Amino acid sequence: MAALLCAVVAMATDYDGRLTVVVNGDSTQQEAKISLTQTANGYKFSLNNFILMAGTQKMGIGNIVLDSLTAVDNYGFKTISLSKNVNITAGDDSSVAVWLGPMLGAVPINLTANFVDDALDVNIGINMAALQQTIQVHFFGAAPTAARGDLNGDGAINTTDISTLVQMVLDGK
Repeated sequence: MAALLCAVVAMATDYDGRLTVVVNGDSTQQEAKISLTQTANGYKFSLNNFILMAGTQKMGIGNIVLDSLTAVDNYGFKTISLSKNVNITAGDDSSVAVWLGPMLGAVPINLTANFVDDALDVNIGINMAALQQTIQVHFFGAAPTAARGDLNGDGAINTTDISTLVQMVLDGK
């Protein structure tokens, strides 16, 4: 029973990297984090607090969350491809006063993501014909590597790592 519960638990990887956003030919770059979570239904993609930059001004778009995605094995990496209309939800970054995404309704998203355990390469195309905007988003990021001795991957080396090691020994790993 415990093994079954562990198999159903979602495995998430957060990738930190550079997000390049091109709106009608004008390009900006920003740091971003994308989460890719493996669930019982496939993969969940999350780009939270997506912001368009215009000089020093921030335009809050929101959270792009795509669920139940299928990944195809592709010569040592996995690929997710998707083309659908998506509702963007409000972000939670307190430095942004207004999130435009929820006001836009269904937004046409074309996504291609290639990934391995420690690297993610994503291209997102958004054609906002009503606003006469074509938005291209490119992200390349890496998953943080665990420190030596951080056996449970929580970012800290402490007594919980000893518990993890004991459990690994008991499980024969």
